[in-house]
Amino acid sequence: MKRGAPDHWKMISLGKALSVPEKFLLPWANGTMERLWHFTALYAPCGDIGRIPDDAITRACMWPELESVVFIEALVDSQWLERSDRFRLVVHDWPDHCEDSVHTKVARRRAFFVDGTAPKLTGLRRDEKAQLEAFYQATPAQPVATPAQPVATPAQPVATPAQPVNGNGKLHRWPYLSDESYSQFVVAAAEFWPDLIEPDLQSSWEFTWRTFDFEQKAEAISRLRARIAAGEDSHFVKRPPKYLENGEWRRPPRKAKPSKESRDEAVTRALMED
Repeated sequence: MKRGAPDHWKMISLGKALSVPEKFLLPWANGTMERLWHFTALYAPCGDIGRIPDDAITRACMWPELESVVFIEALVDSQWLERSDRFRLVVHDWPDHCEDSVHTKVARRRAFFVDGTAPKLTGLRRDEKAQLEAFYQATPAQPVATPAQPVATPAQPVATPAQPVNGNGKLHRWPYLSDESYSQFVVAAAEFWPDLIEPDLQSSWEFTWRTFDFEQKAEAISRLRARIAAGEDSHFVKRPPKYLENGEWRRPPRKAKPSKESRDEAVTRALMED
């Protein structure tokens, strides 16, 4: 990663555009861009990332495929990607961000970067470097000698899960993922914690859910439903988002303890039995 890039304001802009919690914002954005640049180096070394479908780009950056439209738009809005009439999408300042090995790969293809920049020839053998220097001196700069045809990616419909209702019949209007399992978990949470309010379910809870794999999501839903069935007292269970972040969801449910009979209740029962 280029010096200064980890703390660049565009990293913060990307994280905020996708509602990443503040404490995860920079580490997550840094990791996302590092994955994007590695992916570009492998499959679009000239910087013409638009040759690859949006869902494949999104998957490579470990973001849900169903949200590829939102994810790509966030990359464009934060100026990490740029729209292109010819290439659909290009990586901003790719010749500056990519490694020397990418320059070498482009040079050996006798190609140019998408902005017309010729690759650096450092690290090449002397004879090979001389041949390529002669080639680039004789060849006018041009964006990508033989670009691949961009792949059209239709807009992905975003599912809208059912809105959960708590035990009091009140509709909860919380932000949702397009992941149906998240909706199922929130419905169970609204039943287990009937007094939840919107600040309890801020974006950090959503973000943690995104990091779970299929088995973890299924187990988290199953464990929460088991707590409901066991009658576990929700007052003694960490509330969201700490319930997911701290691994509390992995703990087996506790059986509800029988309530102790008060002195007045014992006297009343004894009188009725007589």
